[in-house]
Amino acid sequence: MIPKDKENKLIEIYFYVCKKFEKGLNIYCERFSNNDEPEFTDQEIMTLY
Repeated sequence: MIPKDKENKLIEIYFYVCKKFEKGLNIYCERFSNNDEPEFTDQEIMTLY
């Protein structure tokens, strides 16, 4: 289980990434995978990174 302060920070980062890349990350970068049904969104991957 993630401590509340870390969980809140992770959520803040996620919302920041979503707001920053509203139009989609595909404008700014290229996905190097042939997976057309990913389990995670681009925004989730950027947050984890």
